[in-house]
Amino acid sequence: MKISTLAQKISVILAGSLTCLGALTFSQCEVEAIVFTDRADWDAEFIGDDVFVEDFNSQPLGNFPVGTTDLGSIEVTIDGSNQFTRIANMGLIDDTNEFQGFIIQNSPTVGTLTSITFNFGIDVIGFGADFFSALTGDFLTVSTGANTYEFDNFLSFPGNGFLGVVEDTVFSAITFEVENLTNFGEWFTLDNLVFARRARPVSVPVPEPTSGLGMLAFGAASAIALLKRKGRSSQ
Repeated sequence: MKISTLAQKISVILAGSLTCLGALTFSQCEVEAIVFTDRADWDAEFIGDDVFVEDFNSQPLGNFPVGTTDLGSIEVTIDGSNQFTRIANMGLIDDTNEFQGFIIQNSPTVGTLTSITFNFGIDVIGFGADFFSALTGDFLTVSTGANTYEFDNFLSFPGNGFLGVVEDTVFSAITFEVENLTNFGEWFTLDNLVFARRARPVSVPVPEPTSGLGMLAFGAASAIALLKRKGRSSQ
């Protein structure tokens, strides 16, 4: 289902405005976006375009180290460290490998992790993924830099399902955080990550031959009229 109600559009605009507090109006900082909760609708948006997939099936199981890890199609940057940021295979989404993250602050048992960033390495205008358990704690958010999307505006508890975005300007990374970072945290799983860039040629309308001749005639008449006016003013 494509999200298009007024309340959901407003929530995207307001979230986007938080990233540009110095702006005088929303129009100066918002990036127009469409949010999808149906993968088929997101896929239809990019028919004929360049779509890239990371399903994590070629990645080894285990925890991520602190810092940046190159997975081939994307780079993953972990700001912090805990035992639940890892590639796992628990069958939570489709019985294959999946990415698991646990964003939490000052936990005596699992540590601290404030954000997780996926860097695509190219400019894209859309991304999406299947999620599991994104709304059972501090509530997951994802940011493109221009807009921040709060999962509870689009998915119902416990935060299972597809979430995808298409924006009207390019971005090259997305960052996962939470709405209210506490020592309770938000543990989530995602799989079948997709990101896309436009590849379709943009058609430029060619004027009809008659309309082109008409424009030339109009331009010539205007030039003659201007010369006549200059001639009268110099007499």
